[in-house]
Amino acid sequence: MKNKKTPSIKRLIELLDISKEDAVKIKYLMQSDNDLTIDEILEEINSLLGFYGIEAIFGRWNKGIESGYYCSTQLLYCNSGDIYIPSVYYDCEKLKFFVSDYEIVYNMLKREKRIN
Repeated sequence: MKNKKTPSIKRLIELLDISKEDAVKIKYLMQSDNDLTIDEILEEINSLLGFYGIEAIFGRWNKGIESGYYCSTQLLYCNSGDIYIPSVYYDCEKLKFFVSDYEIVYNMLKREKRIN
């Protein structure tokens, strides 16, 4: 898994209110080509952010996913405990990481008709 287009370190610091050291680690995890699963990457990011675990947003069946594991999972994300606090998300359909807040993400999924 190689995710080349990720937020800059500066942007991660601004959005997530974290140290440069943590931003560097998170950027590395988000774009690295390693043996970690998406779940392991998110768990590590969640630990760095001090958030409340990994959550999923479910919706329609994902196109092109052979395995039933992520079948209707639209996004996986680190739960900040507040919908207005930005967090790290993984889009299971587009296969990429990004940073946003829950309200914006939820509205995006509704607009794209990926959730009801």
